[in-house]
Amino acid sequence: MDNYKTIVEIGSFSIKTIIYSELDKEFSIIGTGKAIPSKLISNQFVGKKTKKKDSWIYKKSGIISRFHVNPLKKENASSLSVIAAKKAILSSNIKKDDIGLVVGCTF
Repeated sequence: MDNYKTIVEIGSFSIKTIIYSELDKEFSIIGTGKAIPSKLISNQFVGKKTKKKDSWIYKKSGIISRFHVNPLKKENASSLSVIAAKKAILSSNIKKDDIGLVVGCTF
């Protein structure tokens, strides 16, 4: 892989392992990984906080539930990114030493 660089892209707790060819200036996804926070938040819970019915929240957003990090389990963007990155590396069959760049993104 002399002319290739491996880039790991991190965003929203999902990871893509990408191979970049310096010769062809092309990218391809060769592996993925994800980590989901453990705390499930229902529309019923959100509705109690916002004084809205859970059916109204679903109608307006299309969301039934969402996941939040659980500080009691020491979850945060970094810890979930590490888990997802390890899964992406395993699914791509590359070595950690082949990674040339890690790009992180939260939104």
